[in-house]
Amino acid sequence: GGLLGSPNIPPHYTTNTPNNIQIDNAINPQFNQDIEIFLACNRIEFELQAELHTNAAEISKNFFLSLNIVTHNINGCGTEETFYKLDSLLSYMKSNNIDILTLTETNLDPFKGEALARNIDDHNFHIIFGNKQADKIKGSDTAIIISQKWFHHLYEIWAVYAAPQNKQSILSEVSTLIRNDICNQKNLNQQILHLVTGDFNETLDPVMDRFSVSSHANDSNNSNNSTFFSELIRLRFSDSLQNISSTDRQYTYRHTNKNTLSRIDYIWVSDIQDVICRKYESVDITDITHSDHNLVLTELYLGDFLSINRRRTHINTHIQLEDQYYSQMIIEKDKITNEIWINFQHCTQSVFETNNFERIIDEARSLFLAVDLRSQDNDIQPNVREKLRSTIDNLWDDIQWASKQTHQNFLNLLIVLIKSV
Repeated sequence: GGLLGSPNIPPHYTTNTPNNIQIDNAINPQFNQDIEIFLACNRIEFELQAELHTNAAEISKNFFLSLNIVTHNINGCGTEETFYKLDSLLSYMKSNNIDILTLTETNLDPFKGEALARNIDDHNFHIIFGNKQADKIKGSDTAIIISQKWFHHLYEIWAVYAAPQNKQSILSEVSTLIRNDICNQKNLNQQILHLVTGDFNETLDPVMDRFSVSSHANDSNNSNNSTFFSELIRLRFSDSLQNISSTDRQYTYRHTNKNTLSRIDYIWVSDIQDVICRKYESVDITDITHSDHNLVLTELYLGDFLSINRRRTHINTHIQLEDQYYSQMIIEKDKITNEIWINFQHCTQSVFETNNFERIIDEARSLFLAVDLRSQDNDIQPNVREKLRSTIDNLWDDIQWASKQTHQNFLNLLIVLIKSV
């Protein structure tokens, strides 16, 4: 096994919000759309100086609106016969605008990996190799490849390979590391994007994430929910596919029996308000790496999350009232069936049970009972007052997160830009 750590956008919109930049749609229509939405929603425009000295290529280089992250079990690239895989993947990253690629089962230790990387003449990427298990010839190791553009940004990427032989111990260790890391950052009041990726050798949903022509598709190893995934959900991570669709079936691994497909490769994203998953793909790249795993791709919108995107811009004071836009969430009631409401209810109950809301509420109640609420505020010890405040804040955060998860998964939400009136 291996471990290596290092506002919804509407699908269609129109805007006549004035701005002073034009990007050729033929170059990158999606990026052009992202720029327009970002400027309109934030009521800003480019500075005149920036307009005079920028072109499409420079704007693309200096704006960090969307992040394309990929994970792939490469099924070995540590021999002379398989070195070509890494070079081919770098070409794939460039041609498909991939920003970050995490690899599992590379069979490369850092020393051997760095030697291989030096033979690849490409300064557009940084390659970081994880440690190889000393007792394994193959079936271990991870790596992270980061584009030059994204290399110096503050985020944490976890590339995980949970080898079947010692999967539980690996996932238990990873879970502890992630939990401690997030706890430390919370104590420091830091908001950092975490991405947990890799081949976990288990499924999130044994029914949705597994298909077999056999009637015994769900064996004993897949009959129960993953403890590791449950812990990620408790830590407010979300599965990138579930963020896009709770009913879509996509598989990432073709079993050796040729009759079974499963989804065991995942990209999990920490829950941050301004970070939005807007694309998920499971791509067969057998012709590139000859692996029995698909490549998993997720696109994240980060326009409002990264303050660097507001450089060289200023408030657009010329926006008229009728030109101002804001995002609004609309529930299309005619598309909500009774089955959706039932699933919504079950999902809500499951999220509340997974996060032990009853226990958290009981703890908050005990704290209040321990304090004479009739006493003056100054009579309450500072540490008790802070614990009360922290408990209430955490409980409210949990309720908001749970509500977001259930709405996102089971209600048809139409996100639109509405004119101010």
